[in-house]
Amino acid sequence: MSQIHQILEGWGNVLKSTIGLLDEETQKLSVDRLLHCNSCDMRTSNSCDTSKYGYHLKTGVRTYGCGCNIAAKTLSRSSQCPLGKW
Repeated sequence: MSQIHQILEGWGNVLKSTIGLLDEETQKLSVDRLLHCNSCDMRTSNSCDTSKYGYHLKTGVRTYGCGCNIAAKTLSRSSQCPLGKW
């Protein structure tokens, strides 16, 4: 899936959440993902900081933050954490 599609999906779901139309399954998925993001060293404010790095949990590859807005990214069902946490 393209990055643009993931971004649009995430922001569309932010809007749905704001007006109370987001499905319960996607909301729960976001809450579960946010548990990982809230304690992540790559998080700065509400973004995955591109100047910070960590190591992918499965591959061990040094990986920089993606720069995404965390609230929107966690609501994009097709997105993945750059560190493989979700």
